[in-house]
Amino acid sequence: MTEALARRAEFELAWCSDEVRLVCRRSVTGPSSTGSSRTRCARFYATARNAPRPNPAEVASVHWLPWGTSYGGAADGRLRVLPRGAGCKHSS
Repeated sequence: MTEALARRAEFELAWCSDEVRLVCRRSVTGPSSTGSSRTRCARFYATARNAPRPNPAEVASVHWLPWGTSYGGAADGRLRVLPRGAGCKHSS
């Protein structure tokens, strides 16, 4: 899975990584419109060798923020972020 993530980052962002590793794999069961669903979301850690150059066919834009700005802005509502679990694969 880490190799696939590195390939996708290179294709979408022209972003090369020295290291990609899985840090958390979680499954959460919760309600959905069709009953109960299981959500699988993996979290990865990666280091970059270069600044991203988005592939315009795949990515509209990229914006990097220092961790403190990103975390603080999400916590106090200054930054709009995807809800927890958004974008994760859902299966019933």
